[in-house]
Amino acid sequence: MSQTFEMNQFALSQIKGTIACGLNINVLSARIKSDSASTFVGGSAVKIVDVASDGLPIIDKAAATDKIFGFIVYNKKGNVPTANQVVDVAFDNSIINLEASASIAGGALLEIVASGDTVITNAGTNTVVGRALKKASSGDVIPVLVFTSRT
Repeated sequence: MSQTFEMNQFALSQIKGTIACGLNINVLSARIKSDSASTFVGGSAVKIVDVASDGLPIIDKAAATDKIFGFIVYNKKGNVPTANQVVDVAFDNSIINLEASASIAGGALLEIVASGDTVITNAGTNTVVGRALKKASSGDVIPVLVFTSRT
């Protein structure tokens, strides 16, 4: 008899875009811009855009030089949100699991690589989005302390 795994059991490895370290209260619902052509997944960095709203912040994918609002939180029911969809966004002082696209030292300041929805060590020119809470190699998923309001 084969063993089955349930979505709510403990994972053997971290999932990109999941909230780490227990309860994080700094998660807010937001709506993806209705005409956005960007591809989003859990862990995508987003920015607030200046358009009319139904009460929710309107977001779009962020570039490395944009003021980052936060990161889309992984959703097990559908992890590829599209235009006009409501998503949860982890922002300032949240701890979220993100993928490293290069080696990162523990405690390093990070910036995004928007094309791959990953993070790298900040080189001093792009927006700082958080701090690595542990050492990582390329492809590792690590917990990141997000501090977007300081950028």
